[in-house]
Amino acid sequence: MIKLIATDLDGTLLCADSVTVSDENIAALRAASEKGIKIVIASGRTHGVFSDGVTRLDMVDYAIMSNGAAIMEYRDGRALDRIPVTEMPYEVWTHAYDLISDAGAHPEMYALGKSFMDESRRDGFTSPIISPALVAELKSHAGFVPDAKDALRGKPAEKICVLSVPEETREDLMKKIAADDRICYTNAIPGNLEVNAKGTNKGNALALLCEKLGIAPDEVMAFGDASNDIAMLRFAGCSVAMGNASDEVKKTCLHVTATNVEHGVAKAIYKYAIKSE
Repeated sequence: MIKLIATDLDGTLLCADSVTVSDENIAALRAASEKGIKIVIASGRTHGVFSDGVTRLDMVDYAIMSNGAAIMEYRDGRALDRIPVTEMPYEVWTHAYDLISDAGAHPEMYALGKSFMDESRRDGFTSPIISPALVAELKSHAGFVPDAKDALRGKPAEKICVLSVPEETREDLMKKIAADDRICYTNAIPGNLEVNAKGTNKGNALALLCEKLGIAPDEVMAFGDASNDIAMLRFAGCSVAMGNASDEVKKTCLHVTATNVEHGVAKAIYKYAIKSE
């Protein structure tokens, strides 16, 4: 019996615009919730940069944010307590921040459930790979401040997010980040870079949440499409890869559903979680 459903957002629950949730997916999540199944968003994003389509999902019980760095509790669509899981201390994230800046990239900080980015980097908030529409959507939720390091002085951070790293500096930057055993990195969309505290992943955060709720791994259904979903998919007893997922993700999962634009989440929920009698 499935007692909890955890789903990634971009490329999974969200439509092609990475903003809206289809009526089909909303109906399936609601049907699951009405049967007592806990609904969990598990995203690389933090709460402050969830799209409007996500914040309207009033059946969501929890959100795993920033690749597992923190958990947010919800009730009837209202965000309640934010629970830190694995955050980077100030001296750790500022070191990575400087490495990224020196590589000619533009870091966006996720901290305290919000986004922080230097106002001077607004024009650099772009990507040659990601669609202009998605870049505009992400930028609309970014919190531009005069100086992100100053705004967060002494405070921990959930994640550093970079839309795009220049090709000529990317390899050297990856080596420098990999050499720091206090941090780890992954990606959620083509060309981007995401830096977290060592040991941060959606799987560890989901395991912590399930322990709190008294839910076993084999009572969990999880959906994903990218490398930052793999730890979560390995934890879940019912792991489902999207039809548009990478080959690595598909090999990890027990099931493969339709693509995100074909409402694959809804189809799998009806097939495996709330089967008709």
